[in-house]
Amino acid sequence: MNILAGGIKISVNFLHESEFTNLSKYKTNEKADFFLNSCLGEPIFERMDLDFETEYYKIYKTEKGVFQLQKGHNEYLGGLLYQDKLITMYIYKDLFLTEYLLSQYAFVYWIRHYTKSIFIHSSSIMVNNVGFLICAKSGTGKSTHRRLWERNDAKCINDDKNVISYIDGKLYIMPNPWSGKHFCDYNAQVELKALVFLYQSKENVCELITPDRAMPLLLNQIQLPSNDLKENWNLVVDKLLELRLLRLGCTMDMEAYQVLRKKMEDLL
Repeated sequence: MNILAGGIKISVNFLHESEFTNLSKYKTNEKADFFLNSCLGEPIFERMDLDFETEYYKIYKTEKGVFQLQKGHNEYLGGLLYQDKLITMYIYKDLFLTEYLLSQYAFVYWIRHYTKSIFIHSSSIMVNNVGFLICAKSGTGKSTHRRLWERNDAKCINDDKNVISYIDGKLYIMPNPWSGKHFCDYNAQVELKALVFLYQSKENVCELITPDRAMPLLLNQIQLPSNDLKENWNLVVDKLLELRLLRLGCTMDMEAYQVLRKKMEDLL
């Protein structure tokens, strides 16, 4: 199946494609530029030189390309062989969630290296053809607040991993099927107009904040770039800080939606 996600055309060949039901919404008849394949089992390399290691994964240089070995709970789940526009996923245990996790890494790699984009951990909302992001740490209530907007004729473009792309001088929320544990996404591209930084509060209050106050909040939700990706990262972040920036303290009830909507009346 060929899909159009995050503005790039990908040929996907998954072991558990039927379980990844979101994919069908992104199907395209256009020719693919990127290729993502799955296979069951471990790869065989003549040499593997450890290049980088974290608690969760190891990066090796091999004669076939760069290999990322991904760790789960005290065991290795599988890995990805990066060969530029071709990425092969090796699934050690035949599980859909492993394939879903590894395929996200492949998608992030291509988006970061081939587009002027960054990922923001957030819920994205589209209402009246206007887009905004709800940003917060996990467990704060992004999805709860997203559902309040959906009860009032809004659409959630992505509930977890949002691709924000710089195109012709503007920022856009780009649709993609990798949308976190709720699998909540919608295939629509919309201009991004505002960032909302959410925190829990005993009362609902919303204020405009300056870029210097927004920057540390934004950094909590995005990856820092490698040296070769800094130029595009800086471009997108600078444009993000030119948007409407709001901080919303809320109780997660309908009044929270009403307070934010009133603050954004001129946008919506």
